[in-house]
Order: sequence, then C-alpha cells, then structure tokens
Amino acid sequence: MNDHPRSPTTKHRILLALMFGWVVSNQARKDDLKDLKRPSVNGWERLDKVYPTLVECEEGLALQADTFEFYLKQRDPDAKRHGKVFLSHDASYLYGHEFSCLPDTVDPRGPKGEGRR
Repeated sequence: MNDHPRSPTTKHRILLALMFGWVVSNQARKDDLKDLKRPSVNGWERLDKVYPTLVECEEGLALQADTFEFYLKQRDPDAKRHGKVFLSHDASYLYGHEFSCLPDTVDPRGPKGEGRR
C-alpha cells in the first residue's frame, strides 16, 4: 500500500467511500533481474467501473483477479498467486501485480507534484 505520510488512513478511506464508491485498482511492479540496483518500475491502473459498496468491489476484484491469473498462466506457467498478489518473470524481469479495492476518491499514486503525472 501507499506509505506516503499524507495518504489517507483506513478510517478516512471508509468515510470517503461511504460518500462515493469503490474501484478495483492494480499496482504493477517490474524489477530488472540483470541489474538489481536499478529502481523498480511501478504504476497504478484503475481497472473497472465504480462499485457502490466494498463488498461489490471485492466481488469484482475476485473476478478480475481470476481472469488475470488465467491469462498470466498462459504466458508464464510458473507464475504464482498469493491472494490478490501475482508474481511472474521472464528472462529479464520479475513482475508483480497487486489488486486492491480503493475508494474512488483516493489516488494511490499520492498527491500531485511529487513526481506524479
């Protein structure tokens, strides 16, 4: 999750979500296996519609995670799933994907102006 000091607490996320909705997001990470000192490449992607409740968002997340696993295993039969987190690799990179339900008012990339576009 986002460890930024200004990121909303769980209590704030719940309060915001009660007023708005929930979205399924995917955080992707790519690490260079040939140069482990090179910084990871990270990115967030909003995957789906806005769900009115956390329960509905979690149901949508489960469906998307199952679909993602199906296609990932076709590309990399050694890929591993740990709940909502997926790990795979090729000859050059290690890939990680984590699915989350977040309030649609929260941008997991953090506040603008800190390297975010």
